[in-house]
Amino acid sequence: MRILKLTLICCVAILLAIGCASEKAMEKAAETAEPAMTKTETAASTDMSEAAPLTYEQVTLDVDGLA
Repeated sequence: MRILKLTLICCVAILLAIGCASEKAMEKAAETAEPAMTKTETAASTDMSEAAPLTYEQVTLDVDGLA
């Protein structure tokens, strides 16, 4: 029983370490992936967002047998 508890604790610790490492890697990738925008690109992007109408798509799902 003690070995089972120790194994469970070790597995949880390993999963936590892997999760933290992958989160740090994603943050680092996000920081390096964002290019710096120039003043003209910023002005052009704000003009486009104001001129373009907001569009969205409505999705409905049918589920059978929940009544």
